[in-house]
Amino acid sequence: MNRRRILGAVLVAIAGLLVASGCASTLSDAATIHYRDSTGERTAHVSRATLQDQVSALVGNKQLRAVLQRNFAVGEADTNTDSKLTALWLTQLIRDQAVEAQFNAQRLSLTPDEISAATSTVRQNYTPDVFNKLPKSMRDHLVVGQARIDALLKSCASGRTVSHILVKTEAQAEAALAQLKAGVPFAQVAKDKSIDPGSKDSGGLLGCLSPDLFPPAFQHAAEKADFGVVTDPVHTQFGYHLILATHWDPQLANNPQVAQLLQEAAGAELDARLAGLDVHVDPRYGTWGSQPSQSGGRTWAVTAPQPPDVPDKRA
Repeated sequence: MNRRRILGAVLVAIAGLLVASGCASTLSDAATIHYRDSTGERTAHVSRATLQDQVSALVGNKQLRAVLQRNFAVGEADTNTDSKLTALWLTQLIRDQAVEAQFNAQRLSLTPDEISAATSTVRQNYTPDVFNKLPKSMRDHLVVGQARIDALLKSCASGRTVSHILVKTEAQAEAALAQLKAGVPFAQVAKDKSIDPGSKDSGGLLGCLSPDLFPPAFQHAAEKADFGVVTDPVHTQFGYHLILATHWDPQLANNPQVAQLLQEAAGAELDARLAGLDVHVDPRYGTWGSQPSQSGGRTWAVTAPQPPDVPDKRA
């Protein structure tokens, strides 16, 4: 079955550290974020103080500054940096808020092992020398952010695992359903009868049921199906499906096929949450909006303010 995969920009911790400019402002927030969740209207803040504290720590690291200077105009202090770096780092801080909101919406929590794994990832991304010289509060922020992303990439927001048996005709679907009602295991019927080469050898397993991942008729039936009860035949352009929804098993995240779909679904969920944010950025740092992504889609980010035009005195 050729499932329609939603390609989204999966939010990951920035491996190249970014810095912000030191322009003066009377505003307390670099960005203010409004969004709605299950508890109602929420507001999150990215303060200028937090931004400037991180700037001081990052720009003060000679090794990091040398790396940044290869691509950006980074000076010896936070008062002399590229405005594009301001926008990039502020973008990441805003995206961190989206990750936190999605993490909380799915009622996830972090284990000590997950924190340890995230620490190793961040330490490797930034290199131990750079990471160890950052303030503890910033190290903790980076690690928790990475751990939340890792958890989202392995989670199933719907809590539903979906499997199917795909056949060409309604008569074949009814015959397969009769076998199931007679007590033949679903996985066995899938291996024997399904024409979906991507799932039949794994007993019909497709993975986490995520929004808009499958054809509409299939999606609707899978969302409404009672757990553990095989649906009546569902017709799509691919044929006739018998669908089985079961409770999500976190161990399925270790299955490579399922893991890829989980990552695509997590990216789509986070893209949707980013698009739903109402973000107000201090204009000294830029503007928030949709822009083309490197993958050819769209992403949400802060665009650096345009430098003022300087008259040519030679004219």
